[in-house]
Amino acid sequence: MAPRDPEAKRRALLEAALAEFAEHGIAGATVDRLAGRAQCSVGLVYTYFGGRGPR
Repeated sequence: MAPRDPEAKRRALLEAALAEFAEHGIAGATVDRLAGRAQCSVGLVYTYFGGRGPR
């Protein structure tokens, strides 16, 4: 099994988020697609960055 690299995963998530928001906008972006772009689970996105924040 490959060693874990939390900083690399964080960078991948941020790059995926940038691409997702650039393509779909803030109203159209989804965590599911973002996670898919970063090749991780939706749960990992929330682990790294928390919830959606105040509504």
